[in-house]
Amino acid sequence: MRVPYTPSRGRPSDGLNADEVLRLADEYNLCRSTMVAGPTRTTRMEEIFSKMRSAAKSIHASYSGVERALFNPNRDRGIKLTAYAYLIEKPNLDLITLLVKAAEAEDKPFGQLCALRAVKKLVQTSKTRLLTPELLTILNKIAIKAGPGTDRARKVAEILAEHQVKLPPGNS
Repeated sequence: MRVPYTPSRGRPSDGLNADEVLRLADEYNLCRSTMVAGPTRTTRMEEIFSKMRSAAKSIHASYSGVERALFNPNRDRGIKLTAYAYLIEKPNLDLITLLVKAAEAEDKPFGQLCALRAVKKLVQTSKTRLLTPELLTILNKIAIKAGPGTDRARKVAEILAEHQVKLPPGNS
């Protein structure tokens, strides 16, 4: 079952809908499989991810739909990327644990960076500290594994800094 999304009801779609998101997932997979790794491919993947984020604004996904996309049994990278795009545009704080674990499970730098962007958005959206000690440990492991100075290590540092300025839980 590949389609975790359903179009929003009662809102204009601006011509973008679930079919567009799935088309972009396929486009991402094609880009990843046919282009040589490097700046040109990364730029193209960023363009596709940006379009996914725009398309995500006009759809609605259930908790279980996003969960299936994050941990899809087919390991479809494009579908996982759509979940990250969706969570950036429509943050769901209840998905923070799954999202951090999905970031940890990512084996490609671009996918992991997009997952971390979504984590940062959820942390920014919360009024209180959202990250548990377990999630903080996972994020630190991601940064260490990525290596100093990498975009992923910098994104983890941004997440941790954002987390620190939040109120402790129960003080909203």
